[in-house]
This record gives sequence, structure tokens and C-alpha cells, in this order.
Amino acid sequence: MKHILFNRTYWGYSTYDFSNSGFVLIFQSFLLPVFFLSIFPEALDAEFSWSIVVAFYSIISIILSPIVGAFGDRSGRASLFATLIFCAGIMTFYAVSNYETVAILMVAFVIAAVAFELSQVIYDSFLPELEIPERRISLSSFAWGIGYLGGAFFAVCYLLVDDRLEDVRILQMFAVLYVLFSLPAIWFFCVRSKKKQKKANTSRAKFSSATSSRRTEKPRREISHKKTVQSSPVVGWKNLFIIWAILQSAVVSFSFASIYMSKYIGMSTTQIGVYVLCMQLLAVILTPVIGFYSEDRPMIVLRLCLLGWLVFLLGLLALTVDSWIIWALVILGAALVGSTQAIVRGLFARQVIEDVSGVQFGYFAIAQKGAALTGPGLVTLILAFGGNLSLVYVLLGCLIIAAIGISFKMAPW
Repeated sequence: MKHILFNRTYWGYSTYDFSNSGFVLIFQSFLLPVFFLSIFPEALDAEFSWSIVVAFYSIISIILSPIVGAFGDRSGRASLFATLIFCAGIMTFYAVSNYETVAILMVAFVIAAVAFELSQVIYDSFLPELEIPERRISLSSFAWGIGYLGGAFFAVCYLLVDDRLEDVRILQMFAVLYVLFSLPAIWFFCVRSKKKQKKANTSRAKFSSATSSRRTEKPRREISHKKTVQSSPVVGWKNLFIIWAILQSAVVSFSFASIYMSKYIGMSTTQIGVYVLCMQLLAVILTPVIGFYSEDRPMIVLRLCLLGWLVFLLGLLALTVDSWIIWALVILGAALVGSTQAIVRGLFARQVIEDVSGVQFGYFAIAQKGAALTGPGLVTLILAFGGNLSLVYVLLGCLIIAAIGISFKMAPW
């Protein structure tokens, strides 16, 4: 664990997980959606409008992710990463500042959210160049754990200013904080990019010098040989399906768990809040620890994670208000929610070549964002036909079983 805790690269990389968790919490999951409700006279109009915003930025992000990733591979990721972060922060600030004109708010935030989602693609694509393949899961998991700390920090900041500032001022403040807390990551990647470029120029100069000196030497017998070119690995559908299945379970389980526990189990809001807080705090510790111990046996841990999600979904179906199962699910959820997503990111990074990691992680983002769309879509479809969340969890269990079967037929990552 020493190579993790005292590693500047790990801390430098993790700084953006810290800030982007705050953006997700404040602008995509909590405060901005609630603020959206307050500016519409009818709640249904607000819910419909917010669903349009989410659908638009999700679909646009899915389409652009491989394209922007490929552009970053060719033009340089560090500068593109910084541009996307500043675009996300500035457009978010502009959107909430013009909340009185709903159309401007919606369009500006769609642009901001797309820039934010694409910055995550570029951020993930740095993984292969920062660590050797055998340790990329550790780096991914450590950063994910730091992300939980970032979410907790932004939540505490909100509690401190909630009664002192208007919602618009709070949202503006968090837009600025997102950019400020992203600056260390921008600096980290820009410095590494300059060092990498300098090293490449030095190597190029040495090669040119060596070539010139050979021309002055006595000609030698030429040895014919074939140049081996390492091609970009194919992103297999099996890999992406398993990633999608895991993220699908995470999105649906935790997006609708509070509704399920309140409506079907009868838990109070306070009870649900305590359980969620305990799960978050446990995840800060369990996520990097599980990631570290999965380095030597990634496929085994991946299958155990899939089994864990199956048990979690079955546990939700057996849940009661006073059941001991709830604490078992809190511990299991803390072990699964961050670690499984971090592990699949690290596993995916193992098969990616550094020079084309941007476009490869663009495909990863398609599976990731696809889950964010299809998960709520599945819930809406089942509820529309008279079903309930219990049926949703049963179907997700079937999806996980299919993913487990596929994992035995795929090559190790």
C-alpha cells in the first residue's frame, strides 16, 4: 500500500475525481434538479423539462465521446482536458445566472454537462500513461475513493451555506469551486504533457544524430527485418456488455433505492439518510482496498463483484424495515458501488494502448452513459405497464447472471 499512499502520481491524478464528484452531486443529482422544480409553476413541467436536459446531454455525450477521445489522442489531451473543464464551469455559471429565462438555462447547462462528461473521457484516458498495466486498478480505485471524499466535502459546504445564501448564489459558488478544485489536476496533466513532449524531442534528436553518424561509417551488410507495429486493441462487445451490466445495476439500484425503501418498505427519510451516509463513509475505505487486492486476480474479483450485485439485488427484494439485512446491504453496497466501477475502469485501461487511449475510453463512455440512459428508461417502461421496482430488480438480476456467463467466455483483461 506504500506505493499508493505516498505516490505523487496517484494523488495528482485523483484530484479531478475529487472535484468532478462535487459537480455530479450538486449539478446532476441534487441541488440543480431541486432548483429546477422551484422555477416552474407546475411540478410535472419541471420533471419533464429536466428529463429533456438529461436526455440531451447524455445522448450528445454518447455520440461525441469516441470523436473527442480520438481528437485528444492526436492533438494532446492535457490542453483539451483543461478546455473542457473551463467550458463546463463557465457555462454552468452562465446557466444558473440566467435562470429567469428557462430556455437559456436548459441550453447552457446541456452544453456545460456535455463538456463535463467529455472531460471525464479524457481524464480516464490518462490512466494508461500514468501506471503500468498491473497497477492500473489500484490507481483507478484510489482515485474513486478520493472522489467520495470530494462528494462529502461539497455536501458539507452546501450545509454550511444553505441558510446563508440564495440557491442561485450557492450554485454559482459551486460552479467556481468545481473549476478551482480542478486546477491541480490541470496543472498535473499539463506538466506531465510538457515533460513527455520534451522527452520525445530529446529521443528524436538522439535518433537523428545516430542516423547522421551511420552515414559517415563504412557500409555494413544490411539485415532485413520486419518492423513490428503494435495495433490498437479491439474493444470487444463482451467487455463492454459486462461494464454496461455492472453500471446498469449501480445506476438503477442506487438511483431508485431511496424510493423503493420509502414506498415499498416504509422507511423514513432519516433512516434512509443514515444508511446512505454510512455506505458513503465505508466506500471511501473499501474502494481503494478492494482495488489494491484485485490486482493479482482481476477476473476472479470481477466475477465476485457480479455475484455481489446479484446478492444485493436479491437482498433488496427481501428487505423489511427492522431487518438485519439492511446493514448487510449497507456493507455490501459500500464494497460494490465504487469498487466495481473503479475495477472495470482499471481493467479496461489494461487493454488500452497509450497512444489511442482517448478513443478507446470513448467507447467505454458509451457503455457508461448508455447505462445512465437505459437504466431509468427500463424503470419507466416497467412502471408504465403496471409493474413495480421489485420486477426491475428481478430483471437486473437476470442481466447480471448473463454477464457472469459471458465473463467465463472472454479472454482475461
